[in-house]
Amino acid sequence: MFDIFLPCAPKDFNKLPFCVNAIGKYIKEFDKIYICVPKDIPADIKNKIKVKYKLVYDSEVLPIDRNDWKFRPNWLFQQHVKLFQEITQDWYLTIDSDIIVNREMKFFEKNKPIYYMGQDQFFCPYFIFQTLMIGLPKVNDHTYVADMNLIYRPIINEILERNGYNRMSFIKKSQEITDKWCCMGEPELYGSYVKKYYPNMYIERKLKQYPYGGRPQKNINELKWNENEIKEMMEKTKNIDVDVLSIHSWLDEGDQK
Repeated sequence: MFDIFLPCAPKDFNKLPFCVNAIGKYIKEFDKIYICVPKDIPADIKNKIKVKYKLVYDSEVLPIDRNDWKFRPNWLFQQHVKLFQEITQDWYLTIDSDIIVNREMKFFEKNKPIYYMGQDQFFCPYFIFQTLMIGLPKVNDHTYVADMNLIYRPIINEILERNGYNRMSFIKKSQEITDKWCCMGEPELYGSYVKKYYPNMYIERKLKQYPYGGRPQKNINELKWNENEIKEMMEKTKNIDVDVLSIHSWLDEGDQK
């Protein structure tokens, strides 16, 4: 069993019922769902979530000042919350709140964990960051970014210990070195470490994604997709050979300060 950790910004609140209800329908192995938010979810949205969950606040899960990142502070804060939260059990699956599972998915096969890998990409700042932070450049030809990551907390603890950090000292250095040319991609950092030191730990499997694209926005509270649009996309995708569909809302946090 594993827990599910689902961070969500206000811009994605109206996607939550679709995301969480699909998790309840198609993922059978999990224990608890934790939804992590910066503020409370409106009651009309809560009432549409039919799966039991626990609501937690990101400022309590990771009590640090996100504005100490001088580049995309909300995005960087959320990534560090995913890596360093300690409210779930040791095995936990992070799922982005703008991802909707389209069919049954398994995350263990014969007791071996499955690491889903998304559409290939190469973003150099991720690998500059992890080289500076943990001495580990890109180690796999394919990406580990997939909008969902099955993480084992003892691996996170080992990454910190091997490199002389605790959670707070890692975050402090991350904040010092981050800019638009050097920033963390938490799936790449975790996946690269596992590939280097535990190459047979996971079954690596391609995640079949149907991307519906993204809509840019500057207001974190604005809902760029309406309920009818989301329902139409789910209906269109349900008979297609894909694991998940993605409905992104890209927050423009401004350039590097």
